[in-house]
Amino acid sequence: MDKKSIQRRTVLKTLGAVGATATLVSSTVSAGEGRRGHGDSSNGTISKRRATEIATEAVGTIGTQSEFEEWTASGVESPTLFRAKVREDGSVTYLPRAWVCPVTNRGEDAGYITIDAVSSDAPVLAYGKSTAPQRRVNSAVESAAAFGKTVAEGGGSAPGRMLYHGGVTFGLETTDGNAIDLRGGKPKHVGTLDKETAVQPATAQPDTDSTGRTDAENPPDWSGGTDDSISGVPNWTEEDGGGADNTSYGTGDDSWDSWDGCVPVAQSMVIGYHEGIDEWEDDEREALIDRLHDDSNTSEGGSTDPWNIDNGINSYSEGSHSYNGNTNWFNIKGNVRDAVDAGNPPVLSMANSPYTKNDKAKGHAVTVVGYREEDCGYFCSNFYHKVHNGYDTAPDRLSNGNWLEAQITRVQKE
Repeated sequence: MDKKSIQRRTVLKTLGAVGATATLVSSTVSAGEGRRGHGDSSNGTISKRRATEIATEAVGTIGTQSEFEEWTASGVESPTLFRAKVREDGSVTYLPRAWVCPVTNRGEDAGYITIDAVSSDAPVLAYGKSTAPQRRVNSAVESAAAFGKTVAEGGGSAPGRMLYHGGVTFGLETTDGNAIDLRGGKPKHVGTLDKETAVQPATAQPDTDSTGRTDAENPPDWSGGTDDSISGVPNWTEEDGGGADNTSYGTGDDSWDSWDGCVPVAQSMVIGYHEGIDEWEDDEREALIDRLHDDSNTSEGGSTDPWNIDNGINSYSEGSHSYNGNTNWFNIKGNVRDAVDAGNPPVLSMANSPYTKNDKAKGHAVTVVGYREEDCGYFCSNFYHKVHNGYDTAPDRLSNGNWLEAQITRVQKE
């Protein structure tokens, strides 16, 4: 990638340090709630009551899909507010970002759904069958103590301030101004965001398909939503690669920290899928992650420069196949659709997820294994990426654009 291109994307400097249906969604929005920042509460955000209503109707409709057949509208529990950490007039403030509702089935956790606290344009930001992040507060408090940190007060009855800056990672703020990852249990640096970008995703680029035509030239399929997924892609976690030796690529201890980095883990799921490595093949899995850690020049702390994501894939030569990685910063939705339809899982890298520090942006990389696209009106569709998120959880469905900036690395087996 040329220098000019790199400079244009400084927000994605490093990745991975430390570790609904649209028809339904649009039907839950009243006429007065169609613009960003206009909810039904006095402070310009979506109220807790309204968020619960949106989540309840969404879960009822999602539950008609076979994969979520245990979901019912009656299983939606009261949401918890997650905030964005924002810099405004030289001081730090916390703005509402998302309401996260646990979903239960007969009293047992069955998943979560995240509702935009600021906009009703496309209110369902993410959902999945993993346990709602706020259920992990007690373990996060214990984890914070193990790392010598104390959880900051949340105000009211909240056990601590919950932070969400888009993507798939949620945090519990600590007194040093950082956070404990509610899914991974590790400390995360949390920088402040500009107010203008804190509560809204990046401006959408006109999405095109492989023919180069825009969505406006390809009206939605009025018969209903479409989806596709790739079966057999391994779902490995951030802990899976910690045992292999980085020199021999066998068993032993890594020379770097126990966290191999989200990029090598995400890359390894793609390569492991093409190489036929099963989840139970521990040595092969760990050796693959370590090899990609080196090939991608990932730091000992787990950070990878964005231009090294495809470079690392191209450098991998230990398998039965060679691979060609190609990174794109635009048309994320169209590239994902084409890649999944072709049976080639790509790597999605997001800035502002989990958190962004202004002087050194950090993000998170995941493996895309499917998508779902729902019609919401003329020239309108909502697109969800099905991703293996690098945590020990079920896949997430992440709304397209629920980040500050993103890049998609497509991988072709040769």
